[in-house]
Parts: sequence; structure tokens; C-alpha cells
Amino acid sequence: MSIEEHPRIRGMKAFVVASGRRIEPFDEPVSSMPLAGRTLAEEQASLFSRFSLERVLVSDVSEVRSDEPALVTFDDVYFTRRVLKSFLATWDRRKVGQLALPRSSAVFSTYGDLQDFEERQDQALFRFFGVPSATSLRLDGLVGSSMPVPVVYRERIVPIAVPRHVVGFEQWNQPVTSSICLHISHWMHVLYANLLAIQVRWVDQVLTRPLWALSRLLWAACPGRGPYLERLTRRANVIGRNVKIHSTAFVEGSFIGDGTTIGPQATVRGAYIGKDVKIDQRADVTYSVLGDRCFVSKHAILNSAVAFEGADLCPKGLQMSLIGRDVGLGARVNLMDTMPGGKIKVSHDGELRELEAKVLGSCIGHGSFIGPDIYLAPGRALPNGTRITMPKERILFRIPKEIDREATYVARDGALEPL
Repeated sequence: MSIEEHPRIRGMKAFVVASGRRIEPFDEPVSSMPLAGRTLAEEQASLFSRFSLERVLVSDVSEVRSDEPALVTFDDVYFTRRVLKSFLATWDRRKVGQLALPRSSAVFSTYGDLQDFEERQDQALFRFFGVPSATSLRLDGLVGSSMPVPVVYRERIVPIAVPRHVVGFEQWNQPVTSSICLHISHWMHVLYANLLAIQVRWVDQVLTRPLWALSRLLWAACPGRGPYLERLTRRANVIGRNVKIHSTAFVEGSFIGDGTTIGPQATVRGAYIGKDVKIDQRADVTYSVLGDRCFVSKHAILNSAVAFEGADLCPKGLQMSLIGRDVGLGARVNLMDTMPGGKIKVSHDGELRELEAKVLGSCIGHGSFIGPDIYLAPGRALPNGTRITMPKERILFRIPKEIDREATYVARDGALEPL
């Protein structure tokens, strides 16, 4: 009998406490933040439902009431199925337990900035508790009396080569694991959770559709070009209805939503693509998450980027950035993602904070537009509705009726002047 079906689990209450956290620059509740096709609230609800746990929303810890053992967490906590399953199997229901992951894991060394977890003996403790009975609870009481509950943790490190003389280091260590827990308190955490959610979706896909997974393994075993793993990833795509993929496009290891179009010689690798997305010819979308109705212009390059629904993306290079709804980014927008010789800084709770992260782009608020030749420093966040374009004096407005064919001109103050 699996832990999901165990009678001591079925019907247990899972209390979700409102954190009051709103994510800037979007000014929206953390529970509404999209995570690869679902909001954070929907993600929590889906996991509790899979384990037959009764989800109860409360506005404060003091409102938690249960005569039986129960779970208590917050609406700003992102956790995965493997973490929940391991916690339920390990927690001693006679004591207050608190979910713990190894502090030394690559998830925290790569994505651990601004995570306000408690540290105990190389364990990171999160706001996720098991209580023997939930009456007259206080958060400080929970934290003070809790016993760490280390969950099963496995990870694999995938080294990714980077240009050393540009970024200042030689490789990026990407953790591959489905044992993840994060506190979502900053736009940076929304970006990270989305990128990690891609691999979590794949674990769920394999576990919930074993026959589908087996068919791909057998299909890849047939003779063909390239190593076995490459043949497998080319076959391992989840493609929705009414999807149009050009015969010259390259798609591997990706989720493609209904009604999406992928143009000639485009590349989509390890990505989560929403519904009715248009990816134009020769575009490159790698390890990224695109919401419904996004548009990726021809020759655009997206790497480890996340865009909410309705964004128009034309940059030649967009990396480790979070793009809000209905945003327009021009072809020569430059969202810088490294700070050679210094540390990246972000605004958090009214303070400018230095990060250990070596690579981080920017966050663009909903409904914003950024025109060509704009450079944005790493870690910056633009408020909703920001509109930026190049200086007017760099745009040519006045064209003379006659041109000296022997002369060379420059554009200055909106007019042509002989060089």
C-alpha cells in the first residue's frame, strides 16, 4: 500500500495559513503566482488532493483547529510530491515535526538566496509542520518546539559550461531533483520555482503515465541516429491538441500546450510551453517556461527564462529573467544577467540586498514595454506599466528632399547632418 492510500493519511487536515505576502513588482498575492501551468495555490491543492488530505485555508495560525494530527503550512511555501510523501512517511505524529532538507544540497547553493529558512545542523527547516493536535497554535511555538523531519533527498548535478572570461566562472551546476521546498517571497523565487517545476512535471509525467514512459523508452531503443539518450529526449515530448510543429523544427524533452505553433528551424528544448503560443522561425527556447498566448519572434533566444501569459518576446538573448503578463520586449533589449567583478543586488522588503547568485537577469512588471537599445542592470525589477524607449535625439525624423550622393551623413537631434 502506498503512502497516498494509507488509512492513517486519508482525511487528515492540511491547514494553509495566509502569509499576506505580495510579490513585487506585480503587486499580486504569492498564491496567485504561476508555476508552469498552475498557480502556487493550485499546486498545493493538487498535492494535498493526491494524498487525500483535506485542505483548509485559514488567515492566521491561531485559527488552526484539529483534535487529530494535522499538517500546517503557509501559502508562500512551494513543495513537491516527493517531499510531501517522505514527510508523511517519516513524521512521528506524537511530536511537532518540521520539514527539513540538506542545507548542503545544490538546490540551496544555486537557488538559496533570500531563503529565510532556519538552519539546524546542516538542515534547512521550512514553514511546513506536522502537529499531533492543532489547538491554540502560535508560529513561534511551532518553530520553538519542532523536531526536524529530514525527508528523502536525491539529486544529480549537471555541469553546464559558461564563458569564463565573460561571467567570471567556468561552469553552472544545475541540480536535477524532485525533492524541492522553497519559500516564495521574491520575484527571483518565482523564477527559480518555475525553472525547477519543469523537471518536477517530468517526474509526475513518468509516475502517472508509466505506459507512456515505457513506450518512449522502447521507441528510443530502436536503431537511429545519435546516442540513446538523445533519441529518448527527442521522443519524450508531451504535445497537446491542434499543435503545429514545422518539419524542420527541433523539439525535445518539452511540454507543448494546445494550439501552439512552432515555426521552421526553431528549437524548443526542456521547456514548458502553454496554450496558443507562437514560436517563430529560427527562435530558440531552452529550459524556459512560457505562459499561454506568448509570442517569440524569429531569431529570438530564450534560455532559463520565464514569461507569464500574453508576453511578446523579441530579444536576441534573454536569460534568467521573469517577464510579466502582456509585456513587449524589443529585439535589441538587453537584460544583463551577470556582474563581473561584483555581486548582483536586488530590492527586497525595502532594502537592497547582495546575492550569492552569479547569474540573474531582471523582472519586468505586467503591461510594460521596452524598446530597442535599452540596457537593464542585473537584478532590477520594473514596475507594472513601465514604458521605455531610446532617446528621441537618436531617432531620425526629418529627411531632406535632396541628398548629396557624394556625402556621408550622421543622424543628430532627429535630422541628418553631413559627417
